[in-house]
Parts: sequence; structure tokens; C-alpha cells
Amino acid sequence: MKRIEDKKTFSLATSKMFLNQFDRWRRRACFAVAATMLIALHSAGQTSVLTQHNDNGRTGQNTAETILNTSNVNVSHFGKLFSLPVTGQVFAQPLYVPSVTIKGAVHNVLIAVTDQDNVYAFDADSPAAPLWTASLVDTNHGAGLDGVAESPMQTSVLSGCTDMVPYAGITSTPVIDPLAGPTGPSGPSGAIYVEAKSTDGTNYYHRLHALNLTSGAELPQGPALITATVSGTGDGSSGGQLTFDPLYQNNRPGLLLLNGSIYIGYASHCDYSPYHGWIFAYNESSFEQESVLVTTPNGGLGGFWMSGAGLAADESNYIFTASGNGDFDTVNVPATELGDTLMRIVWQTTTTILAQAAYWCFRISREPTRIWSWQGVKKAQSMW
Repeated sequence: MKRIEDKKTFSLATSKMFLNQFDRWRRRACFAVAATMLIALHSAGQTSVLTQHNDNGRTGQNTAETILNTSNVNVSHFGKLFSLPVTGQVFAQPLYVPSVTIKGAVHNVLIAVTDQDNVYAFDADSPAAPLWTASLVDTNHGAGLDGVAESPMQTSVLSGCTDMVPYAGITSTPVIDPLAGPTGPSGPSGAIYVEAKSTDGTNYYHRLHALNLTSGAELPQGPALITATVSGTGDGSSGGQLTFDPLYQNNRPGLLLLNGSIYIGYASHCDYSPYHGWIFAYNESSFEQESVLVTTPNGGLGGFWMSGAGLAADESNYIFTASGNGDFDTVNVPATELGDTLMRIVWQTTTTILAQAAYWCFRISREPTRIWSWQGVKKAQSMW
């Protein structure tokens, strides 16, 4: 990716169909989203886009769409309406909430986040100034409370890593709960949950934020400093303990909100080690850390990348994700090292831990590849 100037152009329009396809342009800081000029789309009947690809299944579908078709989506009647500036690159999918009351007026709100730890709320129907902005590296949002100012991490500290240049701040797609937050005359304010990375020049931080949808102010439960230590002898461990490394770990997958818990997945920058695949679960209301899953506690790598796609879930509340290159345990069932693995994860309420309900590991070699699956205790047959 080429280095670009700080001031970027954020183009948007009223069609959520193109927001759903944002992943096609996610590596660009300047992008265009087309909108129909045939009709005026108002808040009535509009469908919210509250999470990456519309729903926890990550289908990208807007099943309520009945207007757009091949007769009106064409070069003569469908195109860019306007653009809006933001500071920093946009890796996350923009989100959309219709009919939000802000400062006494009702707006269809578009939320955008950048790698310079900025959050923007725009009126999706107007090329006006932002309704509000928030910097997640100021003291109002929990950064620098020890008197040492913080800023987005400059990726130059990772020599030779150019996957995100020049900053790594907010990378993943946030998630919105329109029924959370304080209740006012118009109902709940709504809450935006955002993961942000920052540094004070010496230390590195990952925080989970809860922002008021109507103002960008931090809600009482936020922010939570993201960290954990588990038993393990893997890369970066010490004395049989493995601690989350805030410098090397990077939150790329979109956040998942499921049954009152927020799930956050991590890999690294440029595959630089030491890192592991981590998934954290936080209680939405209190931001209490509920559980942690590590893919390679006694090995290395195995990060959750997902090309920015969100951790997924189904109607039975199983979580689905895939880990990247890393160590895999071919001895134990269930495996304790889960690199290169598709996995189904379940929240065990009796033990309050995240556990693998099933997993499948695919490896290519000159020898027959074994696909291991565990559901109860069960091995799948050898396959080539």
C-alpha cells in the first residue's frame, strides 16, 4: 500500500447495498459509494447496518431491498452524490443507523472509523460537517490518564512492515447496539463498540470503547484495557505464562455482539512474531472480561485475520471463525494448538469459558492430510 496524506476523502451515499459490499474497497483510503438519483430514500423502511456485512452470519444481505434493480441501477441514473473528508485511512466497513435524534434533529447516521483512532458520525443524506467526532486517544476516552499523551501507533516501529501505513489505530469494523446506552425522550441513545490501538511512545494499548451513538461520548462501562495472561510455553511466554502482546497483536476481524457479549479477535501486523490467535469476550453492559481463547498457547502464530470479516455466529449461538498459519496439535484430541483451523466455538455457561465445539484443520503436504474433528471426542477419517 502506498503512503498517502493525512487528509482523506470519504465518499458515501444513501444506498446500503454498496455499504454491504464495502470489503471490495476496504484497502483504499479514498473510495466511492454510489447512490441512486431516481428516488429519495427516507428513514421509513430503511434497514440498519449495525455490524460487518449486515448480520452475525456475515451474509451481506439486505432482504428488505425492493427498489434497486437493473432498470434503475445504471450509469445514467445511479452514481456518486458527494464525498466527505476524514483524517486517516478507512479499513473498517462504515455502519448505518436510520432515524437517530442528535441535538434535537432526526438524522440517518453513518459511522466511519479511521486508523488514526478517529470516529465520525455523518448525516448520510447531506455533504455537511460531521454531526460529531471523537478521538479515542484523548483523556475523555480513557487515554493518557497517567499524564502521558497517547497517539495512534505508527507502524514504522515494526521495521519493514507496510500492511498499514503510516498508522494502526482502529482497524476492525465496530458493532452497534441501538438499544443500549442511556434512555432519553426518544428512547435509548444506542452504543457503538470500538476497538482502538494506541501508544504513549513506550507502552502499547488496546482498548474496547463504548460510545454514545448520539454524541460520541464514552459510556460509563468504557473503556476496558484489553489484556490477559494464560498458561503456556509458546512464543513470547515467560515462566510458563503467556501474556497478550499489545505491540504485535492486531485486531483485524470485525467485532461480534452476541447475547450481550462482545467478541474481539486478534492476529498480528505483517505476520511478525511473537503473536497468537486470541479471542476475548467482554460483557456488553459492564465490560467485564468474561473469557479468553488462545489458539497456540504452547506454539506460535494461528492468528484470526479474516480479511476484515467479522467473527460469525449462527442462530444456535455458535461462533465460527478461521485461524491462519500456525502450529497445530496432531497428538491430542481435542487439539491444544489450533493454527490453520476452521473452528466452531461455544460459550459454556457452566464453566464460563470459550471452548471448541468442533474444529477442522486442513494442511497440504505430500503425505495424506488428516482432517481432525472433535465433537465430543471424535476423529474424522483420513483424507487426501
